[in-house]
Amino acid sequence: MVIGPNGTGKNLDEFVKHGAKRGQIEIELAADPERHDSNPVITTKTDKGDTGNASEYLINGKKANKKRVQELAQSFSIQVDNLCQFLPQDKVVEFAALSPVELLSSTQRAAAPQQMSDWYEQLKEWRK
Repeated sequence: MVIGPNGTGKNLDEFVKHGAKRGQIEIELAADPERHDSNPVITTKTDKGDTGNASEYLINGKKANKKRVQELAQSFSIQVDNLCQFLPQDKVVEFAALSPVELLSSTQRAAAPQQMSDWYEQLKEWRK
C-alpha cells in the first residue's frame, strides 16, 4: 500500500501525475549523528509504461533494491507496513479489527524502540 497524492493506492505508479510517463519521489531522512555520517537521501523513480510499470530505487544517488531501501527505513524506525504508523482512511476498518494482542504489538512497533518488541517476545516465550 502506498499513499499517493489522491489518498491511497496499491501501486507506486499511482504517484505519477495523470498524463505523465515518469515520476520521482525524493526523501531525505534526518540522521542521528551517532549512527549515521550524513542524512541519507532515498530516491524512487517510476516509469508508467504501456507494457507495465518499472521502479528504480537509489540511496544517496546509488542504485539499490527495494529490500535495501526498506532496511534503511527500518533503521530509522520507519515501518511502512505498520498500520499504527500509516493509517490511510481505507485501513481504519482493518486497524479497528485488530485483536488486543495484535494492537499491542503494532503499537509497540510504532512507538517503542526495537528492544521493547524483543522483550515482549521474550516474555511470551517465558510464559510458555
